[in-house]
Amino acid sequence: MTKLNNKSFGNKSVAIFGGLFLTTIVVGWLALVVAAGIGEVKCIVKAVNCNYDPVGKAEIFYVGGALTGTGAIIGYLDIEDK
Repeated sequence: MTKLNNKSFGNKSVAIFGGLFLTTIVVGWLALVVAAGIGEVKCIVKAVNCNYDPVGKAEIFYVGGALTGTGAIIGYLDIEDK
């Protein structure tokens, strides 16, 4: 029976790959969190700047998104009232 050890794979290459993989996961997660935060802020700004004279589709989406957290996605959409 053959015993596998880290020396057969090279300790440095396994450690570098593990560190690179973890770094990629952390950076990707941070990028998603920052993008969601920017989208939420954009949604709140759009909700504040809406014309509420006749309440329309855009106002409902932007205010609802700002209150529920889905503004992270809705903030990137341009919704036009007719």
